[in-house]
Amino acid sequence: MGAHMRPTKVIAVDYGRKYALSRCHQYRLVSTPLPAQQINSKGLNIPRNLPLADPTFYKSSEIDALLGAELFYQILCAKQIEIQNQNAVLQKTRFGWVVAGKITEDESSVRTISCNLSIKSIHHDISRFWELEEIPETKFMSSSEAEVEQHFLDNVYRNETGRYVVRLPFNDKRDKLGITYNIARRQFFALERRFAKHPEIKLPYVNSMKEYIDLRHMSKVRNPDTRDNYMPHHAVVKLDSTTTQYRPVFNASVTPEDEEDEYGQIGDQNKSERVTFNQTLMTGPTIQNDIFEILIRFRIHQFALIADIEKMYRQVLVHEDDRKYQQIFWREDPNEPLEVYQLNTLTFGTSCAPFLAIRTLHKLADDEKHNYPTAADVVKRDFYVDDLLTGSDTLENAGRLRDELNSLLKSGGFNLRKWASNDNRLIEPLSNDLANVHLFSDPEKAVKTLGIKWNSQLDELSYSLKAELSAQEKTTKRTILSNIAQLFDPIGLLGPIIVKAKLIMQALWKAKVDWDETLPLNIHTA
Repeated sequence: MGAHMRPTKVIAVDYGRKYALSRCHQYRLVSTPLPAQQINSKGLNIPRNLPLADPTFYKSSEIDALLGAELFYQILCAKQIEIQNQNAVLQKTRFGWVVAGKITEDESSVRTISCNLSIKSIHHDISRFWELEEIPETKFMSSSEAEVEQHFLDNVYRNETGRYVVRLPFNDKRDKLGITYNIARRQFFALERRFAKHPEIKLPYVNSMKEYIDLRHMSKVRNPDTRDNYMPHHAVVKLDSTTTQYRPVFNASVTPEDEEDEYGQIGDQNKSERVTFNQTLMTGPTIQNDIFEILIRFRIHQFALIADIEKMYRQVLVHEDDRKYQQIFWREDPNEPLEVYQLNTLTFGTSCAPFLAIRTLHKLADDEKHNYPTAADVVKRDFYVDDLLTGSDTLENAGRLRDELNSLLKSGGFNLRKWASNDNRLIEPLSNDLANVHLFSDPEKAVKTLGIKWNSQLDELSYSLKAELSAQEKTTKRTILSNIAQLFDPIGLLGPIIVKAKLIMQALWKAKVDWDETLPLNIHTA
């Protein structure tokens, strides 16, 4: 911003005296409004007979003038009064009395508006729609991906329980990681206010966090450091979940603020130079088979089996030295002290977690191949993240494979659950907490896996689409494409149907219809 010199007169409040400042720089903006939020002045007990330089100091207001150090000490007077129960004083100046120091504010006075958005461009959805039919290219590991692979091999180890411990693969931006202490704290208070308004969210969320503590997936930090990384967290709803509908999601991409640490230092970096936690991590290569290959192999087996790994990411431990980057605020009740916890396992939301979890699973298969040769090959071939789709040509071999898979994964701390099969004899030996028992009694029930539904009793695949087109609503290019983009057909069974949707898309572009324009009659009735 530009500035120019001009003589300025400053009039002292209540005293009537005038001071001429001959060397002033005039700016359009001196500072953001101060204080940052309104202060509750009722508890300060300021004597009424003292003339204040700024009677409305407690209100957030624009700054009129900023005095340099050469003038600051000239306006101070000798008198000073301590304010009881506060780390602040009343200081007499030539302009009147001012309030200075640190004022303790009630945490409830902080008002944070947190808006979590997940925005997907319709162009992205449409491109994904086309890419499903493309022949996949052979991808080679880049130098950075090879570096992540080598980093994993150099640092991974198994502890005394058989679980794997990994290090986070940092890139060269770790020293630019910004401070997120205050923003994580404020967003936690916003979460508590949401709990107060929606108690139905609080109970399952608290239970999820209790489970984290009980399973030792997170632990209390005794001497927290504000300069470590803190991740905000919030509740998300997943209505189609058969386990937890409301669960915590951790934000590893929160943008650092211009905020001070406990020593009052903001840091040497400019805001544009500071990076998020995820930006300090390398993601690693894609090492699993694609959905098409897994589903096609699954349909070949006469005796089919599916299952998933319970809390897959949370079965892989993060090295103790890296846990300071995964700290959060938590307490069950607002009346309790606010505590700092560290997440001890891989965290969903961190960019490196998918690779580390899948790579650990492959490492387990390699380490246990001498004990479970068949299951080891299946682990590396028939898993898509935590979903298993496999089988065998005989009932005996399928049962042996089921038992081998359970034993192999259990040796590394992983638990296979939600077992389902097209033959109940493969599921009956399992306990109820490991199998989808509801599939036995209801032939209409289907289990969702890899974006499609499988009816195990009928051994049939099915698709579901929640179309949002209504006869009463205006049908536009936007609404049509939004629904078309939801068609997910990884193995091409819907080809004859999807080609009709593609012809509609082509007609929309040829007609140059705007996004929210009513469709031409010939397309509307097609």
